[in-house]
Amino acid sequence: MKIYFFIVCFIFSINTLAENEDSDLKSLESVLGSYPPAINSDQQKNEVIEKYESLKKKYDLSLMSTPNSEEILYKRGLLQSFGHNMDYPNAWSGADEDLRSVLNINPSNVRAILDLANLYVNSNPDLAPKAELLYKGAQCFLDPEPEEEAQRGLFFAYFYQGKLDLAYKQTLVLNKLWPKNGYEKLVDMSTSVLKRKNEKIQKYRPNQLTYTSCEKLGSHS
Repeated sequence: MKIYFFIVCFIFSINTLAENEDSDLKSLESVLGSYPPAINSDQQKNEVIEKYESLKKKYDLSLMSTPNSEEILYKRGLLQSFGHNMDYPNAWSGADEDLRSVLNINPSNVRAILDLANLYVNSNPDLAPKAELLYKGAQCFLDPEPEEEAQRGLFFAYFYQGKLDLAYKQTLVLNKLWPKNGYEKLVDMSTSVLKRKNEKIQKYRPNQLTYTSCEKLGSHS
């Protein structure tokens, strides 16, 4: 559980909203965008819940008139993924449904692909295979440049599936491509797990440490 808590915090220490997004959604991201949420008192929790519910009602009303709005579905899905981080009732299922709806409308919405993958990885190790496919699918729209969030997410997806050698290799890839972003911590953690399980630590040549490329996605219904 300690390892799971650490890596969940690591993956969600990212900004998912552009600077021009809704200010209310952006402010909620600063509190609920990672797990555990940055809530320090009951009063703050009540205020956050009030703001969350108010914003969700706003998106609900908008979708009543424009039910296929990719933009509003995405925002409501992202909002509910934040709600999941504070265990708000039905937030996970709402986020899952909205983000999959976005991808049914626009399969090339990379942000929705990544947020859905993050939701899965943050929720249940049993969903790691689906997350793996989503991260690889996101990379399809970004090749030949490696997308850091997709490549980082693949580590977690591999790790939760028990694909420890792939997870370890992915930490080396991350540390090679983005050496200033703290991935040596994941390298150390993966090495420790392999040693504890008495598994061989594979040696890789530099030319073997290349990012994981595209794997096309299927339906999201």
